[in-house]
Amino acid sequence: MIAAPAFLLAFLALAGPEEPPRETASPPASQGDETPPPLEGEGELLDVSRSAAGRVERIRGLRFSAPPPAVRASAAVRAAVASRRVAAAVPEAALGARGRAWADLGMGGPETPRHVLEALAADLQGIAFDSVGSKVLVDPVLLSPDDFAPRETEDPTSSVLLATGVRPDEPALVHVLMHALQRSRIGTDPMGGTTDATLAASAWAEGEANLVAVLFLFEGLGIQGQVIGHTLDPGELLGGTLLPAGLDILPGVEGLLLDFVFREGYAQAASSYNAGGFRAIDRAMTGRRTTRDVLHPDRAPLPATDLPAPAAPKGFVLADRDSLGEQGIIALVSSLTGKDNLGLMAGDGWAGDALFRFEPEGVATASDGITVWATRWVSPEEAADFEYGLERSLSGRFPAVSLLRTGETERALTAGGRHFRLSRSGVEVVLRISSQVEDKPRVPTAPTKAPVKRSPAKAK
Repeated sequence: MIAAPAFLLAFLALAGPEEPPRETASPPASQGDETPPPLEGEGELLDVSRSAAGRVERIRGLRFSAPPPAVRASAAVRAAVASRRVAAAVPEAALGARGRAWADLGMGGPETPRHVLEALAADLQGIAFDSVGSKVLVDPVLLSPDDFAPRETEDPTSSVLLATGVRPDEPALVHVLMHALQRSRIGTDPMGGTTDATLAASAWAEGEANLVAVLFLFEGLGIQGQVIGHTLDPGELLGGTLLPAGLDILPGVEGLLLDFVFREGYAQAASSYNAGGFRAIDRAMTGRRTTRDVLHPDRAPLPATDLPAPAAPKGFVLADRDSLGEQGIIALVSSLTGKDNLGLMAGDGWAGDALFRFEPEGVATASDGITVWATRWVSPEEAADFEYGLERSLSGRFPAVSLLRTGETERALTAGGRHFRLSRSGVEVVLRISSQVEDKPRVPTAPTKAPVKRSPAKAK
């Protein structure tokens, strides 16, 4: 990828005006009595927010029922709002059980699902949308009176801002205002539901929000169509303010999942926009609801797959049902094996999955529960690819232990105080993890044969 600052400065120097593809916009919403009166000391911030909201309406071709006011909010206040959003998306008991299931799989630790949701809820650095209070929360240091005119320096970000006439952090404000417009249009939080559904919906939401922020940034120069037409990493624009803080240093699974939401989400939103404007993004948001559909825009969406829950063992209840989707599989296998290509191959051909967590009634610990991960694949060959990737993942976690055959289609290993049973039948692969070891004779088996490599286009 071309370094973003040099790429953008080249546009500033060479590109001529160009009108981007856009739907006919409705007139901006009235700025009369729809917005609450300014709070003391925040009138200037409210004015900036109102102006940005009007431009968002024009760029996106949609109207706010009432543009949300922007207010100053400390990091503690924003964190509390994000925590409430997470609690509304997934009940606390289910989220705890989900974390224990993820830890069983080796997909981070017990807190990883919470960390991912909290990062999505917090959104960008120092600015977020409070959907309950219908407000934009802005850190006291952002959009302050002294940032109207960036200094003339060699800094690429300042150069871009001086050329475009945009204030620092205004694109981030536009990003968050776009989330407010999305919520008023769709009415639901993209964070609800399974992990797969959350990642897919969040990718479209964050991708569209950053797309509008980029259009806003370059609108005055008339080159926004050309900028969107090139491969752009939003993390290399404006000092990374259009990505969550610290995204590039997040460990393992957390980083891989959030990177998918923000970077892959932007790439797919930009591609859809280039192909058919915002109508194409609307169609993708409503019709491509799995991470598999986000990753493979050339493939028709698959019908919903219902994988029935196995019967709960005696004394246990179903504490959570999740789905990791293709991107979850990629993140799991890539992080445990250190091989991105193996992760892509393991996830390719996904047709559905369900991650069940059974726990005894009452207080549960990580060692008490039973995790069952049922997956379905487009073909037996792709099921075998996934099985191989899962076996390599187990080997990465427990290098001193080998899978042993416990049945005609089943193999198992015991490590870390847990018992893992892996089985494949046709297009279905199931992994069951518990503290119980069945009393069956076990003999070592040869590792699953490495899958035949398919074409790169098939892999992703």
